[in-house]
Amino acid sequence: MMHKVLLAKPTPIPDDCSDPRWKWFKGCLGALDGTCIDVRVPEHQKGCYRTHKGDIAVNVLGVCNPNMQFIFVLSGWEGSAANSRVLRDAINRPHRLHVPTGNYYLCDNGYANADGFLTPYRGVRYHLKEWDCGAGGPQNKQELFNLKHSSARNVIERTCGLLKVRWGILRSQSFYPIDVQSKIIIACCLLHNFICNEMPEDPFELELPDPREFEGDTYGECLSSIESTMDTDYISTAHVKTLEDEGSSQQKRHGQKNKNRTGPRRTWTMLEEEALINGLKALVTMGWKCDNGFRNGYLAQLEAHMKRVFPQCHIKAEPHINSKLHVWKKIILHSMLDDGQERTRVGRQSQHGDNRGQQLLG
Repeated sequence: MMHKVLLAKPTPIPDDCSDPRWKWFKGCLGALDGTCIDVRVPEHQKGCYRTHKGDIAVNVLGVCNPNMQFIFVLSGWEGSAANSRVLRDAINRPHRLHVPTGNYYLCDNGYANADGFLTPYRGVRYHLKEWDCGAGGPQNKQELFNLKHSSARNVIERTCGLLKVRWGILRSQSFYPIDVQSKIIIACCLLHNFICNEMPEDPFELELPDPREFEGDTYGECLSSIESTMDTDYISTAHVKTLEDEGSSQQKRHGQKNKNRTGPRRTWTMLEEEALINGLKALVTMGWKCDNGFRNGYLAQLEAHMKRVFPQCHIKAEPHINSKLHVWKKIILHSMLDDGQERTRVGRQSQHGDNRGQQLLG
């Protein structure tokens, strides 16, 4: 079984860890979260697979280590299933997600704070976007903990985002039976790990920000830019102080990747990405889209649109918007913009037996 070879083995964070994101979480194995991936199911099953956003999808539990490699994947649960329910299934099935005594995973408040799973404080600022807009740095120990927790747990958001960027089949519904679709998701996760192990420089990962650019431990100096991801919910802090240079050795190892970078990259929030998509749609409606792309000047139009929506965020045509569009690629843009285009049905829909919980276990 290839999953025994390609799945990463969980390794606890050591006591002498110098990574500023993870050194606070001794014994931590990584992070976990659920992500929804669109699927195609028979009409009578759509109610079970409909998410709270109205999409037809499966709820996939992903567990990864700090190096963005999957440790455990559980695919097959309906999109309507709560994340906590999927995790409960993962830790109770025969080939379960095992958490050794004394170790734990970081997870958000969609899960219970229990042995083996560490969640943030409730009712306290958590997501990095909540530290923006002049809100200031942490005001107490609970906020400081939540900020550290969010900075480390974000690795699972980045990993799932990279997975969807890399594999186009995960970005839209396929025509395979649901059990085959679940196996495809697992195969993509395995191939993701293989690429992480074998490629010194992954071109898709290079489009994501390097978190080591923002290393350190104190807060105060404003960061003017935000990193760039596909499926993340955080933005840069407006009053986050410059962090100490405790990860200099790691920065040296990654210096070659960033040698041509003139400054830290910008992180896009989901709201900003949605606004950019709406701006693109508006340009299509106004006739800016040609057969071979958009007419000259469309980036300036998008910059003006983003400024109207987010007056406090300095999103520029170059390099922010142009870089984001480069990441999305034409196939993603077309799927978002060509709402009237119908896709040809090339497969069959069928289901044999109960396919819930198609799994890959570490």
